[in-house]
Order: sequence, then C-alpha cells, then structure tokens
Amino acid sequence: MMGLRADLLPVVAGVFLVLVLGGVAAYARRRRDVARAVADPDLLRDLVGSDLQAFPWRRAVPAFAAAVAIAGALLDPTLGTGAPARGGPVVLLLDVSGSMLVDDVGPRRLDLQRALADDLIDRTGSVPIGIVAFSGRAFTLAPPTRDAGALKMYVASLDPTIVTQSGSALGAAIRQGVALLGGNGAGGGGTLVLFGDGDETEDPDAAVAAARLAAGSGVTLHTVGVGTSAGGAVPALDLSTGNIEGYLRDAGGELIVSQVDDGLLRRLSRQTGGIHVSAADENAIDRLTGRFGATVGVAAREGAAMPIYAWLALSAFLILLLERGSAASRRLV
Repeated sequence: MMGLRADLLPVVAGVFLVLVLGGVAAYARRRRDVARAVADPDLLRDLVGSDLQAFPWRRAVPAFAAAVAIAGALLDPTLGTGAPARGGPVVLLLDVSGSMLVDDVGPRRLDLQRALADDLIDRTGSVPIGIVAFSGRAFTLAPPTRDAGALKMYVASLDPTIVTQSGSALGAAIRQGVALLGGNGAGGGGTLVLFGDGDETEDPDAAVAAARLAAGSGVTLHTVGVGTSAGGAVPALDLSTGNIEGYLRDAGGELIVSQVDDGLLRRLSRQTGGIHVSAADENAIDRLTGRFGATVGVAAREGAAMPIYAWLALSAFLILLLERGSAASRRLV
C-alpha cells in the first residue's frame, strides 16, 4: 500500500464496505422496479427464474463476503505469514552520510549496508520492520511493515543525496527510531538495529543519552559496524548534483579519513543490553535475527508462506467466480 498512510486504511476499508452495501441495495431496488413495471409477476418469475421483488440474498451474501475479504486485505497489507513476533517490531537505522561512500570494505560501505539490510529482511518471518535513514538529521522512510518488497525498494534508494544535511547524527537516528516504535501501537518495546561506521559528527554523549532513552522505553538497540579500523578517504560529494569530485580535505589540506568507531557503537548497544557486531562477520545477521525473534531458516530461504492479505484477496476472487457460475446456471438478471 505504497503512498497511503497506514492510519487511513481502516477509513478506506470502511468506505469500500459502505459502497458495496450501497451497490447491493441499488441492485435490489432496480430488481423491484423491474418487477413493478411488469403486470404479471408470475410470468416474470417464469421468464427470469427468480422473484425480482424478493431481496437477492443469493447474490448479496457472496458479494458482501467478497467485499469483507477485500476490506481485510486493505486493512492488513502488513500481515505476516506465521506466529506473532516476539519482542515487538524492528526498526533499521541506516547511515546515508558521505562517509558511507568510503570503499575500505571492498565494496562501498553503503553497498555493504544495503546487502546486509536486504539479507536481514529476507530472513525475517513474522517480525515487522521499519526504516529510518540518517545523516546530519534522521527521517522515517517506512513504518514497521512485513511488505518485504517495499522495504527492499527503500533500501535500494539509500544514497547520501536523499538528504540535504551532511554529517552523522547517531543520537537523532536513535530518537527517531524510538519515536517510530512508540507510534506503532505495539505497546512499547521493540528493537533498533543501527548500521553505520559510528563516525559521529555531532555529540557522542548525545548519542549515548539517546541510547539510554531507548533503554528507558523498553527498546533494545543493536549496532552493526560497517567499515574498517584503517578506514579510507571520504569522497567529496556534491549533495545538489550527486557528483563526486575528489576527496574531502581538512583545513591543512590533508585527506579526511573515516574509520569505523566500534567503540562508540558498542557503547551505544550496551546501554540497552543489545549486541554489537561487525559487518565483516559472516554470521552477523544470524546473530541479530536470533535476538529479535525473526523466523530464520528453510522457510525464509526457500520461500515464505503466502501472506494473509493475499489469501483474503484470493478468497474474494474465488467467491465472485463461484457466484458468477451459479448465477449463470440460475439465469438470474
């Protein structure tokens, strides 16, 4: 349900049901008007095979049942495929600062972060995931959802040019994630997974304070360090054009080198009882998903079960298909 706010879905579903009910009522009224226009009701009944003055229950009930199924699909585009999630939803805090363009991990840090985020989404069963992107400020890309396709689309769009303020405000990202979890209606709790190099350009103490806020809200923060201790030169990115022109230099003309700050990231996660892992650890995603209750294993890799909203839509289609076949056999108007 891209482009439609989740809190508007109940309204849309309700309006849809009202329209269907109105359509059924209009259909019944038209039948009665036709019946009244014919002088001999017995003759009309013989011609059409039905009493047009009676309410068309055999058509109304399937139509309304299909409408309820469709409304259910509209209401729940983020339903999962299995048991309820343990520990509440998960919000990924993804770094889109300029330092993520450093290529000290083989690919660019940004590309490795995308791959890890996609892997985590693939391994998630019944746990809804949200996305917050951050650089000099933080903003929500997606509220917690189980729509893996939409989540991956947002992950693919990650780039420093999507923000207008450079920097790396870890504290702002954590606070935004906590706010997103609090507004999810999950009754508190949940998990934050912060990806990035930990190259805090604001106030590290403010980031620690934000982690304490998360802990006080019952939120667990895990961190994933993306980068190496040796680091690499930071490309000079023009945010307005997206062009890279050389590398950033300090006032003395020396190249600015960004190194992963595992110490700060580990400190942040420890504030909430979370863990810190390195992106270089091939078991990093396994360790993370094991912490927040994702369903990891054969089902996730070989193809998850059909989402409930898809079953509802299929049910609506089958109901209408069967009703049409039945109507044709009864020669209904």
